[in-house]
Amino acid sequence: MFEGLFSPWHIVIIAVTLFIVLGPQKLADRWKGTTGTISQWIDGEDDGAAAAAAPVEPPPPPKPSLAQRLGRRLQRLRRRGR
Repeated sequence: MFEGLFSPWHIVIIAVTLFIVLGPQKLADRWKGTTGTISQWIDGEDDGAAAAAAPVEPPPPPKPSLAQRLGRRLQRLRRRGR
């Protein structure tokens, strides 16, 4: 049923299509990332435990919008009696 699906010509056509669509740089970066992850997994290195032990800083509070800042300024000015 799938005899001709994985023939060498089909693999070459798929590889050339990916190379044209994604470009050589993106393919090289993804290949390096994939092989690096696989080699870490095989070696047994677990960076996830070290990352989980590190303290995580909360994100900074969001900056108030211009309308909020103007509203606060107007409230302060009204309190002063201006």
